[in-house]
Amino acid sequence: MKKIVLIAMSILTLFACGGVGRNGLLQNDGKFSRADTLIREALGTRDYQRALALADSLEQTGDFSSVRADNYRGDAYSSLGRRAESKECYRRATADNSPATRDLWCYQEAGNSLAKRLYLDGDYEGALRLAMDIMANIDLLGTDNEGNSVGLDALMGYCYQALGKPRQAKENYERAYRRVRQWLERDSSAMALLWGVETYNTISEKYLENHEYDEAMRWADRTDSLMPALTELYGSRFPEGVDTYRGALALIRARAALGQGRKDYAERAFADYNRTDCSKTIGGRICATNYLMTAQRYEEAADCYAETDQFMKQHYADITLDHIQETYIPKLRANLYAGRKDSALYVARQITEFYDSALTRYKRSEAAELATVYDTQGKERKIVEQQADLLRQRLWGIAGALVLIVFFFLAYDLHRRRARRRLAAAHADLQTAHADLQTAYDKLEETIAAKERIESELRIARGIQMSMVPSSFPDCDGLDLYAEMTPAKEVGGDLYGYVLDGARLYFCVGDVSGKGVPASLFMAQTARLFQTFAKEGIMPADMATRMNRELAENNERGMFVTMFIGLADLDTGSLDYCNCGHNPPVVDGTFLQMAYQNLPLGLWEDYTFQGERMEDVRNRRLLIYTDGLNEAMNPANEQFGDERLMQLMQQAASLNAHQVIDMLSKAVAQFRDGAEPNDDLTLMALCVKPFNKS
Repeated sequence: MKKIVLIAMSILTLFACGGVGRNGLLQNDGKFSRADTLIREALGTRDYQRALALADSLEQTGDFSSVRADNYRGDAYSSLGRRAESKECYRRATADNSPATRDLWCYQEAGNSLAKRLYLDGDYEGALRLAMDIMANIDLLGTDNEGNSVGLDALMGYCYQALGKPRQAKENYERAYRRVRQWLERDSSAMALLWGVETYNTISEKYLENHEYDEAMRWADRTDSLMPALTELYGSRFPEGVDTYRGALALIRARAALGQGRKDYAERAFADYNRTDCSKTIGGRICATNYLMTAQRYEEAADCYAETDQFMKQHYADITLDHIQETYIPKLRANLYAGRKDSALYVARQITEFYDSALTRYKRSEAAELATVYDTQGKERKIVEQQADLLRQRLWGIAGALVLIVFFFLAYDLHRRRARRRLAAAHADLQTAHADLQTAYDKLEETIAAKERIESELRIARGIQMSMVPSSFPDCDGLDLYAEMTPAKEVGGDLYGYVLDGARLYFCVGDVSGKGVPASLFMAQTARLFQTFAKEGIMPADMATRMNRELAENNERGMFVTMFIGLADLDTGSLDYCNCGHNPPVVDGTFLQMAYQNLPLGLWEDYTFQGERMEDVRNRRLLIYTDGLNEAMNPANEQFGDERLMQLMQQAASLNAHQVIDMLSKAVAQFRDGAEPNDDLTLMALCVKPFNKS
């Protein structure tokens, strides 16, 4: 059963990590930026070293806060099996009890992950205290991720159950149930249904472990009530997910019914499980052994355990003590009870061989974790000592000041006759202070002059940068094109460009990571490469591959640029394009559907980009933009958003390209309502129109 739960959790994680894109069932609601998408793709493809490098780089550039970066580092270290480093990252992410609103979901995720880790390590009281603290802060700051809130309620129930407090466990389970019901009343999305099914199934498992079969069956009924809606919502698109959950539910019912003494019902439920596709996999057959052993069907259980070694090689690099306890010892019992002495002897030898290496790894892990804890405690102790030293210095300073004041009055009374001499000395000191003040004033003038020179140079740099993007656009039959770029600072990292060669129009819009002078230099190199390769007449995907190779070479700062590159044929109306990690363009008021999710340019030197094609875009209005449009913020920290963009574009059917750009620029300025722009804004609108060649 644990294997089925792991498979189901992987499906849930796919949705929780934004694995379903704009055209899937779930939306990110503005929580996930392009940087989040990049790092989550690295985690999803098990490229954990790249995920760690991205977290470090994005924190240095200011794209990630420390809370967000530590949460992702914890996920990567956890997947690498480095528990101590993973727990330390999660602890840092949850150390801030008042995270920024945009990082609240990261704070919740890190707290949930750390609490689960503590629970799995047997630290039930520590997991319970942490979960309570996280929930208290969620209630204070406002719930940002309902799934994590449900998970924390359920986790507190697991802890209470492990601590022998069934009443408190039941109260937390019921609170998780009510939270799921309230969530579904507001939003019957796949995410809410998935969290409900997964939570109910796991609670059933906990009751099965405690031999509370009536409660396990009651929670199985609750799971069953959600399955029709879950099947209808995404069963046709992800049938393997529904099949896995149905299999888990059937096994829970079979084991609970067997514990209740309802053998006929248990056999029917087990037959339902055997009709699922997941029961025919290696993991599914191993999951069935829990029921078979309880039903004393030892021969069948031993047959199912026969593929254990293959399953472990596929899913685990090393055999741990938990694997020996949960899998190999039950396998030994199954073969013994089935009378297969040779097989039982072979498994016993395996356990003996695995035990030494597993115990050694466990001790090393514990030692590494203690070293991490001691290192952290040592740093905290140094901080406390430094604060104490600073406090002592302040107290000595105050005492010294008091002594000086007393001494001053005594000296004044005793040496009144020397007042004139002291006055002369004070006058000399005043002259010295005046000279020092004049020197400081001169330095201030130099600083102001230097600042003005820098501002002047930045204005010149802005002028140079603006001159690198076209300021005039073609005036010809068959094409309506206009673009505009507005940097958030003196210089920026956005770019656009076009090259018109007869009836072939190359065009692009890009957004460099980061801001300021480094981004502007990277932008200049990118714009030059686009102009160079466009004049060679190659396809957009080939152009992206060659540009990426040039930009990635010697890219020690880890900068990258998202870009949309298009090639429109004004005669045929065809459009070849390559989207390199950029926002999808808007075509006639809807987002352009993407078959390929290419990486941004400049990250991996040997990456090959995939292109796509639209056969005819004539009379269709295209808008290509950077995230300075949809992620523009107003004084209330609200985003402009995709929905508002769609409404405006659906009203722009009768406008030309210049009018579309003016309309969007005014809408963004009005939405910001005086707030400083948080990112560069670049817009390009174009429409290919049929024309009579005669």
